[in-house]
Amino acid sequence: RYAAKYKYGYLNEKTKPFITTALNQFFFNYHQHNSQTYLDIFSHIFNKPISTAAPKINLPAAEKSEAANTISRFGLDSKPFVILNTGASNGTAKIYPIELYQSLAKSLLEAYPHIHVVFIGLSKDLEKNKEICFSLPATTATTRCGQTTIRALIHLIYFSKLLVSGDTGPIHIAAAIACPTIALFGPTSATWTGPLSETSVTMAGDAECMPCMLHECPLPIRICFEKITPSSIFKEITTIIEM
Repeated sequence: RYAAKYKYGYLNEKTKPFITTALNQFFFNYHQHNSQTYLDIFSHIFNKPISTAAPKINLPAAEKSEAANTISRFGLDSKPFVILNTGASNGTAKIYPIELYQSLAKSLLEAYPHIHVVFIGLSKDLEKNKEICFSLPATTATTRCGQTTIRALIHLIYFSKLLVSGDTGPIHIAAAIACPTIALFGPTSATWTGPLSETSVTMAGDAECMPCMLHECPLPIRICFEKITPSSIFKEITTIIEM
């Protein structure tokens, strides 16, 4: 069994057992993108600046063909579609309220009846997303919650017109693919974990408690999302679709 001789990292109670060479907590910067914060570790090790570059996912021809097969298998090859991601694996605080996603989907389908809406998320999100789909006009929406591998998710995003999501992994996949993305930030910071792409739009509230960075909100209403209304998101969607 092999193990790294030196393990560099930022010093705190969680990382202390796993690192051999600690960087002072002072270096951890919440006012820059998280990717740069970790690249700063390498800057420290090699004693030279290393800056963030936007990640890119370039699908080779064979993978594009496989992506097309995935879209066909999901029954999404007959008309353009948009993705609404209603899940998050790291707590519920940063999930945009499900009833607001429902309102957004209705507005989207009324304005663009030729568009199909695809809901994605975790397996535990499946039933609530099915309820939304049942409330929408027949055959206009489907849910793939818990039904996609990472590879299939990349395929979906690659062919999507756009993605709307909270601060979760799919926004970074979409950024790397250059899929237009509307990223919704409540308890977390777009400065710290926002998508690195010119095709991404970030929307954030202005609650005094932001960014709390909590996994679960202690308040009965997540006020950090109050200023991000379905109508304001729809306005951004219209700009993207009609470009």
